[in-house]
Amino acid sequence: CLLISCGQLAIEAGGNGILRRFHHSFSEYWYMSYFVFVAWWMCEFSIAMSQYILAWVTQMWYFAPYVNGHKVDAPRCGLIAGLANALRFHIGTLAVGSMYQTLIRGPQLILGALAGMVHGQRNAVTGCIGDSLRCGLACFNRYLVRFSKVAFLDVAITSSNFAPAASRAYELLSNEVPAVSALHGSQAIFTFVGVAAISCAGCLLTLASVSGCDMFNNPHSFLFVSHPKAVAGCSGIVSFFIATSFMTVLDTVTDTVLYCFAMEQRRHKRFRAKLQEAEEEQVGCIGPWSPLSWLGGSSDGILPIYQESAPRYAPQRLRNLLSDA
Repeated sequence: CLLISCGQLAIEAGGNGILRRFHHSFSEYWYMSYFVFVAWWMCEFSIAMSQYILAWVTQMWYFAPYVNGHKVDAPRCGLIAGLANALRFHIGTLAVGSMYQTLIRGPQLILGALAGMVHGQRNAVTGCIGDSLRCGLACFNRYLVRFSKVAFLDVAITSSNFAPAASRAYELLSNEVPAVSALHGSQAIFTFVGVAAISCAGCLLTLASVSGCDMFNNPHSFLFVSHPKAVAGCSGIVSFFIATSFMTVLDTVTDTVLYCFAMEQRRHKRFRAKLQEAEEEQVGCIGPWSPLSWLGGSSDGILPIYQESAPRYAPQRLRNLLSDA
């Protein structure tokens, strides 16, 4: 508002009286555009910071070992510790990542919607759109689709830069555990349904309270509400913002748990592959110098021993759910 008011005030005669308008120079339009960009960047940065803190706390809990069926060494005052970790080690990564999100958010949403149309039911219209935007859709499928909030989850776990974290997160969720990718996508539907249900519930409860209570519908009451539907609509808007805050926390924590599970499965798979390769190379030659001697001194039964003794960080119910899926 201050930048807008810095323009040259001009008084003009209009059909309904005198009109006052601000005329701005080219540089002032640049100043206002820069202000909008920085404001949007700060919003993206605050979102990235909150996602990193939640992801950091969640992965610290996830990778805490189970002892007698309970997590031990779980972080205390996790939110404060996560904030300190972000400010000390990753403030630059979060700033760069949020700037990328600011620059590509619009093209990402537009091209993502067009890609969904093209890959869905193909007809003459979607075929024409796909052919005319082939370059843009190829850029989206190769680059833009990787830049999502999952990148900040990988940063919290691996302490990588934003771009490598975004590529690794996309590849991990796409190829490692198909059930994790399916649950990761369905979480967005659950979040949308939760926000819609809470918003509608707040609106309807307010409307029922205002319409059913005598103190609100009695014209002689001090608390009389003359427009109950308007009040209910305002209550629905407030409920929407509250629901969005809570459901965003739930969505980030759930995505982090699924991502940690996928990363854990990749680590187990790679270590089993190394053990199997070492067994094949050292058959009949196991000795004190062997890399497998610390697992028992013999190549027989090493993989089953690892399968039984390898740490399992995921809750049992989550493992059962993903194994069934």
